[in-house]
Amino acid sequence: MTQARRLLRLTLLAQAVIEKLLADTDALINLESVLRRVMPLDWQAQEAVFAGR
Repeated sequence: MTQARRLLRLTLLAQAVIEKLLADTDALINLESVLRRVMPLDWQAQEAVFAGR
């Protein structure tokens, strides 16, 4: 996958996921883990993925 395609996927992230990425530097969630995952398009499902549910 090209770098541009990987970065464009970030535009589909839920606002809550983006806020976690930006706000909590000690969190288990980080940019690389987000880019490596196949994320659901549904925002509630994305939040559930990173909430560990």
